[in-house]
Amino acid sequence: MAMVWAASTNRLARLHVSGDFGGPDAPDMVYVEAIERTASFVRALRGGQEPVAWTYTHHADGSWVRALVEAGVAVRLSERLTGPAGGAVVVRDRAHARSMRKSTGARIAVCPAQLSNATCASCRLCWERPDLTIAFIAHGFQGRRLRQALENRMTLDK
Repeated sequence: MAMVWAASTNRLARLHVSGDFGGPDAPDMVYVEAIERTASFVRALRGGQEPVAWTYTHHADGSWVRALVEAGVAVRLSERLTGPAGGAVVVRDRAHARSMRKSTGARIAVCPAQLSNATCASCRLCWERPDLTIAFIAHGFQGRRLRQALENRMTLDK
């Protein structure tokens, strides 16, 4: 539904705002294949090779991710620096992102929507720049707790 609605309103769909591809240990392949078929259909209706949706996953990379990317779903691998459509990490703050960039050599960009008035629709970094890892500054209900956990992990790594 999200992809069809997005296509009818000339937008891209953000899948799994709160969730993943099902299953605690592996994606639900019936669900993945349904998303792949829907994305291919919506992409054909729109014409062109632009993505029709984007999402994130904690599941391991596999041929299923590449199939979704080919169908038009930009899939970023959470807590990883790379992937078929790029990686995504959570950081404590901008300094933490710079430190991670320096220590890993990865091309990391903090989500522009967290730094400015940009929106996902106006920015498009997540689905247009698979060469970048997108860093999200810990925020929201659990933000303080997550920032503290990241600080503790950085202290242990030293």
